Amino acid sequence: MNASKIIELKKINDFNNYITDNDESKILENFKYILQYENRFFNENHPVFVCVKNLFDKHTIILSQNEILFRARKIEADDEEKVNKEEYFEEYFYGYNKKDSFVPQAKKIPANRANAMGIPCLYAAREEKTAIAEIRPFLGQDISVAIIRPLRDLKIFDLFIDPNLSYNEIEKKSSSSLWFGIAILFSFPYEKSTEKEYLLTQCISEYIKISGFDGIQYSSSLNEGGKNIALFNCKNEDDGGKYDICEPISSNCCTLNRIEYSCEIY
Repeated sequence: MNASKIIELKKINDFNNYITDNDESKILENFKYILQYENRFFNENHPVFVCVKNLFDKHTIILSQNEILFRARKIEADDEEKVNKEEYFEEYFYGYNKKDSFVPQAKKIPANRANAMGIPCLYAAREEKTAIAEIRPFLGQDISVAIIRPLRDLKIFDLFIDPNLSYNEIEKKSSSSLWFGIAILFSFPYEKSTEKEYLLTQCISEYIKISGFDGIQYSSSLNEGGKNIALFNCKNEDDGGKYDICEPISSNCCTLNRIEYSCEIY
C-alpha cells in the first residue's frame, strides 16, 4: 500500500456516504455541526455517544505493562546547550531528561486530536520510526526519543486501520461505519490544524476517557502501518503529576539524516 492509504480511504468513505443513506454517518456529521456551530458542550445523551458506547466491547485492547512506547521530541535550538550539559543527564537519559521526556506543563499544552488546550495527554507510538515521523522533523534535526513504560495494563480504545486490508475488508471487520468514520477522523492528516477541526475527536476522546479507558490507539498518516497511542491523565511533575499510568525509563539522541518519499503518479 502507498503512503496515501488513509487519504484514499477517506475519499472512498466520503463518496460512499454521499451516495448512500447511512444513518451512522449522518449522526457523526450532525454532531460535528452541533459542536462547530451550535454548542461546544456535549450532551452524553446524543446518539453519537450511544453508538460509540456500543463499539467498546469489540474495539477494546489491552496495552500490557510488558510493552513499551516511544515519544519523540525535537531538540529545539534553545535546548541544545542544556541537553548537552553533563549535569542535565540522568541515568539512562541522554536526550531530554525524565521530566522533559514526558508531557509538558498544562499551560504549554496545545489543542490536539485527543485533548483540548491545557488538558494533559501523552502522545506516543508503538514504533520508534512512527514517533519520529509524527513530529515532522527536517533533515539534520536533532531528536530526543524516550522509551515510555506502562506501569500497569492499560485499557485502550482501538481505532487502528490495518493498511494491508482493502476498504471492503476493513468495512467487514469493523463493527460499524461509525467506527470507520471515527478512525479516519483520528488518522487523517490536517495540513493546518485548527480548534474547529479537532472538536469532534476531542469530544469523542473525552467521552472515551470518562468511560474508563486509559487511552486511544489510532493509525499514523506519516508512517504507513504505524500505530499512535494517546494516553489520558498523564501530568507533568510541575503540575503535581505522578508516574502512575506510565513513565519514561530512558532517552537517546539522534539526528535525522534521511527522508524517503514514494510517489504514485495518477
